[in-house]
Formats: sequence, structure tokens, C-alpha cells
Amino acid sequence: ALMTSEDVLLSWNRLEPALARAATDALTSLPNRAHFERRFQEEWQRASRLGLALGLLIVDVDRFKEVNDTFGHLRGDMVLAAVAQCCQKQLRSYDLVARFAGDEFVAVTCGCSLEDIDLPIRRLQDSIRSLNLQFNGQRVPTSLSLGAAVVCSGLEELKPDDLLETADQCLYEAKRNGRDRAYRVELFSDGSSGAPTRVDGSRQNVE
Repeated sequence: ALMTSEDVLLSWNRLEPALARAATDALTSLPNRAHFERRFQEEWQRASRLGLALGLLIVDVDRFKEVNDTFGHLRGDMVLAAVAQCCQKQLRSYDLVARFAGDEFVAVTCGCSLEDIDLPIRRLQDSIRSLNLQFNGQRVPTSLSLGAAVVCSGLEELKPDDLLETADQCLYEAKRNGRDRAYRVELFSDGSSGAPTRVDGSRQNVE
């Protein structure tokens, strides 16, 4: 495809890779925050139009500063890359997963009910706990705090930031209660939500 404007000639074959790089986090190869925010708006509108539930998961690497201080920033980057890979593997292929900021990741799950979101949370926590990252013979303890919020109806009465803020409150609950755990809650059309419910990271422990 070609687009001309006076003496400017652009080739889509050359422009497309540049646009892709601008939307991608260089360290993790996940979509970056700017791309996530655009897609989040699109997913919100689509879920509202089709009457689908929409979930948002915020993932925070526990004590990441200590990892950087102990092993160095290069090793810290390797931890972030490993966590990003786990997020991609344990969430559905069509879920939107992105690096949000620093050691935080986000995922949007369309058509996922409050109970449905428990499974990817458990799978993700289990996969992180089974990571065996070692530097100079010393194992790097890696765990996650997670907060999730799901809105099942009434999206037209709310804004995407309402879901983000509610999920962030659940993340705070996970950190406040000792980290290495997850909490989720349902967001209602009037902006209220129930009490955060803990999701155990191991399916065997829950059953």
C-alpha cells in the first residue's frame, strides 16, 4: 500500500514494523501501556455492545526492588521477562496481556465471569511458584500479588478506569495481607463492589 502527499512517499511494508515497535515493550515483547490503553477501550466498547462480561487482572512482582538490589538490574530484567512469558502461557491466547509499568502487568479477559477468572489466576500463580531462576547458584524467590475485577453487566454506566481502580484495590489487598496471593471482586453497574475474595494459587488446595 502506498500513500502520497506531495513529495512524501510511504511504504506500508516499511511503516508497519515501526508502528509495531512503537506499540511493544522492548524488554518483554508484550504490548506497552499506550497500546494497552487503546485496546482496553476497544474491548470495553465491544463487551458493552455484545453484552459480555469483562475482567481485568493486575499482576505485580513481589519485592522486585529487592531482586534488583541483590542480583542487579540485568537479572531483574530476566525476572520480568520470565513473568511476562508465564502470563502469556497461562492466560488465553486471545486475552490482552501487556506490561503496564515497571514490575506491573495487566490482562483483559473478555467473556470471563467472576468464577471463570479464578482458573487463570491459579495457573499463573502456580507457574510462577515453579520457576527455578538461579543466579550464581542462588535461587531467586519469585512470587506475584494479583488483583482482579470483573464487570458482568451495565458497562455503559461505567468507565474502563472504574474497573482498573477496582482491580487495583484488590491488588492492594493482596499486598496488605502478605503478598504471594490474589483477590478478586465483582464491580456492579452503580460503581459499587462486594468484599474482595481471596483466590488460592493452587487448585488442589481450593478443591
